[in-house]
Amino acid sequence: MNLLIDSYYAKKIKILFENYGITQFVKEPTRITGDSETLVDFVISNEDNIIAHVHDKPKLSDHSVISVNLNCASWSGTGVKRLFRDLGVDNIARIKSVLMGVDWGLGTVEVDEIYSRLNETCQCVVDEIAPIKSRKYNSRVPWMDREIDREMKCRDELYRSFKYCTGGQRNDAWNAFKRKRNDVGQFQRNVENLKKLISVNEVGSANSKFKDGNDDIVFREPQMIAERFNVFFVQSVADIVDAFDPHTIWYNSDNNLYKPFSNFEMIGFEQLKKIMGTIKALVNTSLERGQVPDLLKISTVIPIPKVVGTLNACEFRPVNTLPTIEKVLERTVYEQLLRHVESNEILMSNQSGFRKGYSCEAALQFMITKIKVEMDSDKYVVCVFLDLKRAFETIDRRILMRKLRQYGVSGVVYDWFDSYLRNRKQKVRFNDGVSEELDVDSGVPQGSVLGPLLFLLYVNDVDLFVQCDLINLFADDKVIACSDCSLDEAVRRMNIALEQIGRYLMLNRLRLNTSKTKVMIFTSRSKYNLVDVDGVNLGIDGQRLDVVEHVKYLGFHLDNTLSFERHFDFVHGKISKKLGFFTRLAADLTPTSEILVYNTIIQPHFDYCSTIMFLFNDGKLEKLQKLQNRGMRVILGVNRRTPILSMLDALQWLSVRQRLYYFTMIFIHKILIGSAPDYFWTFVDFPESMHGYRTRTAGNFYLSRVNYSRSMRSLIYKGFQEYNALPTNIKECSNLRDFKCEIKKYARIKK
Repeated sequence: MNLLIDSYYAKKIKILFENYGITQFVKEPTRITGDSETLVDFVISNEDNIIAHVHDKPKLSDHSVISVNLNCASWSGTGVKRLFRDLGVDNIARIKSVLMGVDWGLGTVEVDEIYSRLNETCQCVVDEIAPIKSRKYNSRVPWMDREIDREMKCRDELYRSFKYCTGGQRNDAWNAFKRKRNDVGQFQRNVENLKKLISVNEVGSANSKFKDGNDDIVFREPQMIAERFNVFFVQSVADIVDAFDPHTIWYNSDNNLYKPFSNFEMIGFEQLKKIMGTIKALVNTSLERGQVPDLLKISTVIPIPKVVGTLNACEFRPVNTLPTIEKVLERTVYEQLLRHVESNEILMSNQSGFRKGYSCEAALQFMITKIKVEMDSDKYVVCVFLDLKRAFETIDRRILMRKLRQYGVSGVVYDWFDSYLRNRKQKVRFNDGVSEELDVDSGVPQGSVLGPLLFLLYVNDVDLFVQCDLINLFADDKVIACSDCSLDEAVRRMNIALEQIGRYLMLNRLRLNTSKTKVMIFTSRSKYNLVDVDGVNLGIDGQRLDVVEHVKYLGFHLDNTLSFERHFDFVHGKISKKLGFFTRLAADLTPTSEILVYNTIIQPHFDYCSTIMFLFNDGKLEKLQKLQNRGMRVILGVNRRTPILSMLDALQWLSVRQRLYYFTMIFIHKILIGSAPDYFWTFVDFPESMHGYRTRTAGNFYLSRVNYSRSMRSLIYKGFQEYNALPTNIKECSNLRDFKCEIKKYARIKK
């Protein structure tokens, strides 16, 4: 309805407004096209103190933007104020120069005073040279950048030119505006596609809402949300810890198993070249006296949503941020503790988490290979995938200190760790709101340098308590397995192992999440169809565990026959979806940018656990190759008739099959040169060790005889077979770098 003309309906609605005492405040046209001007957007109210403005920009659609001022003050637009410091190159240089000239006068002061002086002095210098300023941003859109802003301004100028254009040029001006408007719209949609491609969960804006698990009250103020988050995070851990019997606790009196680790080595400027001497003094004083400054033991928690758009506190992940100087101190301690742990071979061999040369792929490959070996002997393999509740946050610090003493930590080093774990606090930051500090009485700080290693030491003795055929660990992700030709016997042994696990967790005050702990029975499809799943009674702490046919472990989807169908479907679907977004996005990217986006967002799905995907059958690999072909056609801008080899040559890429082969051969070569986990040597044998003669096949892997074709699709059969077929000059490469170069050339030619 156009109120600029006196049509029947326009007169009728004006009379209606007048009868009810309502005023319509928009007086200018709100939709202008090449051949018309209409007022079709209204602002109506029974109040008089309202001013409505029609704006030519930003031109988001055919309709103009209308702003409403309720207080009759001069309109100045809307925006978001953000705080920032000018930390450009010049200001950074000035800050460094001033701090280097400070006379710290440290003497023999305590470690807390050293840190306080350092913190206060740095704060004063930074505030003086780069004070906090505020800036108003007119856009709340998080993806707005200069390029988009420039294009939008160009679009708005074209609209303004059209609006004031007269005569025969008016139609040309309108068409120019429409083209630019459509281009900007497409550009914005591409940015949205990129956000979907990356799938980043963001913390909400200042208007975010929050609801904890105790009631249905919704909080909106950032300060109140931060306070409630802090209470929730601390209390949820306390609820788990307080459920244990305080008199039941792990204890081991044998403290002489390992060499003592009682004193730290002081650091020199060679290790701290780019850091000021006062930090060196802080670190050395802390190491010498076995004390950690209390101000360094305050962590700031940032809640990150695990589910997009959630309001519930339980669906947020607490991410800890620690002072940078604490990380410098922790790094120094970590390197010395790790050296002690490795020289004494303290960590159990089957722990793959947070260790150099170990990975999720190595842990998965070892477990799958072990299961396939048992299945080839016609055995049932009963696996339990254990899930711990808030494992890092519920560690009992008294038990941890006792275990550190058992591992040889003593003297000043012991005092340092005791100080490091005592009197820790946390606060929560949510947008502009920061909560009060609360005491944290359990756990190791997540996001810290030392936290992962301390956790590994805490659970390092699990194999002493549990008797089973396989224990596979990746940090707090644990798998235990029992195998036997009789399913009933395997289940019986697993129940004993679960009872032992339950006892271990109770003594170490860790809580199992039984709802996420799953059981899988690995066997052939024909044998599994005969299994009475309801009759498989496995439980822990009086709770029965669910028997499932597939589970996601370390990012890989496993099924109970190891056919990898589930993971293939997941990878294929994920890549297909992202290729759709990538295709729409690529129109506005340069070829270099397209390759960068593809390698960042899509290629990792092809590469993750490549040594396991190497075992896929030809049909699956062919389907994955078609997805790679789609991506190459988008990047190169060619049609479907373009030969695959031509596209691979143009991009200098390996095909899917070649790339999986390439990574698998590297993985096997690492086993031989000792760069892979030692547990793979349980599957390695050589011909000369079988008959005692050195023949032409010396140095090749011995391939054990297998009973079923499915067993041939394993690393120790198919992978070793392919490695044996490599030319001798490639297998005898002196270092890993040369091997990678040679195997890449070989893969291009032969595969």
